[in-house]
Amino acid sequence: MTSQTPLAATPDRLEGALGSPWARVKDPTPIPDPIDGDQIRVLPAEQLQRLLRDNLLPRESDVDGRARWVSLWAVLADDPELTELAFDVLEDLMDVTEDALDDGVLDQMAGKRARKFLRSCEEAWSRLQVDEERPLGWVGRRATALDPLSRRVLEQLVLAIAGHRHQLTGHGDAQRVDERLWAVLADVDLDPAGFRRGPLPPYPVDSGDRSRPVQRRGRMTLPLVDAERPLGWAGAAAAGFKPSARPVLEQLVLGIAVHRQATANAGAVRPDVDETLWSTLAHVGLDPLTPGLAGEAIQMPTGPVKQGDEGR
Repeated sequence: MTSQTPLAATPDRLEGALGSPWARVKDPTPIPDPIDGDQIRVLPAEQLQRLLRDNLLPRESDVDGRARWVSLWAVLADDPELTELAFDVLEDLMDVTEDALDDGVLDQMAGKRARKFLRSCEEAWSRLQVDEERPLGWVGRRATALDPLSRRVLEQLVLAIAGHRHQLTGHGDAQRVDERLWAVLADVDLDPAGFRRGPLPPYPVDSGDRSRPVQRRGRMTLPLVDAERPLGWAGAAAAGFKPSARPVLEQLVLGIAVHRQATANAGAVRPDVDETLWSTLAHVGLDPLTPGLAGEAIQMPTGPVKQGDEGR
């Protein structure tokens, strides 16, 4: 069992973190064990520089040491704020190194070490990067664990809810049922407003006919929810989603469906705003009102989604 290694600032270790960063480090900064984002967030700037500079590459060959190194970079990549801090440090390290190489002040051995250090910085930079053009790319590394279909559908649902919020916020027309819908974004930790790289409104919508009203079949109902089988009520329509994505998908889908039921039952539908939101369910193939999709058992869900009022 590896003993805990705290992150502690000491004066002799906080001098010249950017001075010849490519030089051999006799006493590298250890990676704390365990490590979490809050520890890194409160570090003085120069100590963070040392931590990253000294751990661009794994220094320990044992399993525990390698695991600590992986954890460090995973923590940096998974938190947008920490990712930005890490990018700033890497940029400073690379600027200093490139300037020294360009000025020709390094001897052959130091120049070789500086170029190797620069490559390590570039590799670390790539380690933190995500493809923001892909669905949910703005979320960061967490999205890379999801399959492409789940990422695409999740982003469509998320942006539909965020777009609904954008249209109503500031216009005095938002009701409690709307606020409960919008809260689902925070519940699943996918609110674009909470990510530094999150898309800004107005949000894009996929092509497709969203202008036609939703076809209703009598009183609108909600599918029977089984906490052990998220999206189980959707049958074959959910077959393409990996199990890890299904709970979040179901929470977003039912958040929209609950909003639709409460708003429609209250007779207070705002067609231009609400119908556009609700049509997303059919567009992604997960509308509980689709004939045969939700099965025979119908009831209000009692699972993870917070219920809205029956009326506004």
